[in-house]
Amino acid sequence: MPEPSELGSPERGYLIGIDVGTSFVKTVLLDLEGNELFVAGERNEIESIQPGWAEQDMMLLWEITKKTVRAVMSRSAIPPGAVIAVGITGQGDGTWLIGQDGEPVRRALIWLDGRTGEAVARWHADGTNHEVFEQTGTVLTPGHQSSQLYWLDKVEPESLAKAKAVLHAKDWIFFKFTRQVTTDESEASYTFFDIRNNRYSDRIFEILGLERWRHLIPPARPSCENVGELEGDVARETGLLPGTPVAAGPVDVAATAIGAGALYEGDGCSVIGTAGIHQIVMDEPLTEPPDVGYTLCYGPPGKWLRMLPTMTCTSNLEWFIRNFCGEDLREAKRLGVDLWDHMEQLAERVPVGSEGIIYHPYIDPAGERVPFVKPSARAQFSGLSAFHTRHHLLRAVYEGVALSALDCYSYMPKEINGIRLAGGGAKSKFWARMFADVTGKVTRTLVGTEFGAKGAAINAGVAVGAYRSFGDALERTVKVSREYHPAPERTERYRRIYEVYREMYRLMWGIWDR
Repeated sequence: MPEPSELGSPERGYLIGIDVGTSFVKTVLLDLEGNELFVAGERNEIESIQPGWAEQDMMLLWEITKKTVRAVMSRSAIPPGAVIAVGITGQGDGTWLIGQDGEPVRRALIWLDGRTGEAVARWHADGTNHEVFEQTGTVLTPGHQSSQLYWLDKVEPESLAKAKAVLHAKDWIFFKFTRQVTTDESEASYTFFDIRNNRYSDRIFEILGLERWRHLIPPARPSCENVGELEGDVARETGLLPGTPVAAGPVDVAATAIGAGALYEGDGCSVIGTAGIHQIVMDEPLTEPPDVGYTLCYGPPGKWLRMLPTMTCTSNLEWFIRNFCGEDLREAKRLGVDLWDHMEQLAERVPVGSEGIIYHPYIDPAGERVPFVKPSARAQFSGLSAFHTRHHLLRAVYEGVALSALDCYSYMPKEINGIRLAGGGAKSKFWARMFADVTGKVTRTLVGTEFGAKGAAINAGVAVGAYRSFGDALERTVKVSREYHPAPERTERYRRIYEVYREMYRLMWGIWDR
């Protein structure tokens, strides 16, 4: 452990946050006021040796992570001792096996892997999912560690026999930094956790027939207590000081909510990215609606998250523009203007409600998973007339994504008191204002870009005493960029549209199944 004089003071110094994402690894250097000083990113690779499979090379991820840390340290030119703590978050779910020697047993199965689809469908049909959900508050999916362990047990038991532990992505990087085999409670919530008693449930292992692999599951700690010290050889490779405190957790969606400033009961947070991650902070582990979504232990003590993640979000807009807006793309290029600004100006010329067009944003081939589970669900436009243009359809796509968020929040066990937006879609003023109008709630965008890494860094800062509490940390580090208040007349208009939106998808259920 470094001498106190070698490390930065908890009252001054810097934090590093690492977000081990699916497609990118991002490392951010922040000061204690939450300002992003340097960001380094590297693309991660997904391997698919069979249709529906998704794996990642564990050692490649490790090398990429070290590279990004080295990059922020070299660019910043700060002394290694000025970094008072490192926080790690990452993609949730997945199965990252290490052997007795600490080396990977095989490539990691990640959350996108769908090879367990048949087993999961059977569990949903025979009541197994409901029985597990009663304890975890989280629906079974093909990407979950539990279902992937089931597949390995049936198809590749030799890999499990070689394993010392089964980790998640951030836990793997934490292990490489500190040699500690642990996870945190937010990540444990995805799999075998009794959400009401904050401990693993042996009953879930029995339900899924995985009792003999129970020993592979690492101990789960509260996120702000899941702390180790940086190993000497890793310190030399990253430019940090040996013994620097390293904290792992919470999982990426929870870390993003922290980075966006969601802390108190009723605080909502929506990540407007490829998928739409809609979350609410709770003071108790509520699980409504049943058999849908996730209930997680949050990083801040005594807090939980209820999360409803849609299959798609901004990908609806990307699909529409790519396939139907070639003329508008050429016009934006000719004018030399930003494409997204141009598309939003075109959509804004269309009246609220797209003059009768409603879009359901179920563009993913796997259908939808919240606030209902329907693999056969499909996207659709309705209400078209001869006077409509592609720009009516464009606005309807924006509105459909916002209505999907309202649909998720309407099923939450608590009413939201406001929404904090993160993700690429949060950069759109047009969309942020629409979210406020559609939901009827004040919507805030934040200063910064890397909210997952920032949340991990904040968690690490709380862990080492740089902040008195999460409340103190968020007050110091989270800054609102813009605040959007709903316009009552538009909110009332969207309320009526939402009633039709919801009635229509319910009427489509039987048709989708044909």
